[in-house]
Amino acid sequence: KLRTMSGSHREELVHCMLNFIHEHFHRPLQLNDLAASVNLNASYVSDLFSSAMGVTFHRYLEEYRLALAKKLLGDPTRRVREVAYAVGYSNPNYFRNVFKLREGVPPSLWRIGSGSVTAAQCG
Repeated sequence: KLRTMSGSHREELVHCMLNFIHEHFHRPLQLNDLAASVNLNASYVSDLFSSAMGVTFHRYLEEYRLALAKKLLGDPTRRVREVAYAVGYSNPNYFRNVFKLREGVPPSLWRIGSGSVTAAQCG
């Protein structure tokens, strides 16, 4: 959710940045990629994004990826490594570490606790 910003041009820029993130989250993304997508300096983009969103670009990207990962983990047929790749992590172990740091449990245990395994499946 965008914080109140003065100037519709700034709001438009942030919306463009969000669209870029949402369209490209599945591949490696850096602040420079985001800046290039709106033809602006990375330092300015960083400040604008942070002031508008209340979190840094990297934090937003991480939270976005983890939210999508949780949805994918709801499918018990998907392996954790597949989920990691699908949401933009090239290293499944790094994904597991980030997930555990943010959620308090590794993705495999989060999946069990989230109710993705039904009582019928357990026998």
